[in-house]
Amino acid sequence: MLFNNSFHPWRVLHRKPIFSALPWINLSVEKIQMPDGKIIDDFYHLDIPDFVVIFAETAKGGVITLRQYKHGAGRDSLTLPGGQVEPDEFPVDSAKRELLEETGFQAPNWCHLGSYTVNGNLGCGKGHFFLAKRAIKIQEPMSGDLEEMEVGILTHEALKKSMADGDVILLNHASAISLAFQALVPNQDII
Repeated sequence: MLFNNSFHPWRVLHRKPIFSALPWINLSVEKIQMPDGKIIDDFYHLDIPDFVVIFAETAKGGVITLRQYKHGAGRDSLTLPGGQVEPDEFPVDSAKRELLEETGFQAPNWCHLGSYTVNGNLGCGKGHFFLAKRAIKIQEPMSGDLEEMEVGILTHEALKKSMADGDVILLNHASAISLAFQALVPNQDII
């Protein structure tokens, strides 16, 4: 199947802030003009900070994971290290900082697995996903996050089972795990 790639961006005629609690959230309503000329008076746009999620392997091949309560989901989840990209910070630098803060590990090898918009219509920030290899512990975790968290090392098999059992409940973390496993399989085509 071929696509003709003939889509044109929508034109923002006006943007009005509705609610702002920076740096966490900024909600606005836009007046937009569609490519066919149609005007939409109330298209909502949500800005939240970009974030990183890190699939980090130790030198022995274990995956560094966290168990923590996530208030938005209302329960605890198995997660990967991650966090907010600070203003004027490159995503890979955020990933290195978050890995160290949340787990106490550093890694010499980094691979960018991709950057993805959270919601195609509202915006909602961009997730940057990374694979870090040969991580070693150099200090105790010092995240300063609101969440309580427990650091653990899982085998690939145990992490895959946790995914299958529904223990990874956050889409961005499930996506990072899937992207990393795909990157770790040599010469494997994505279906």
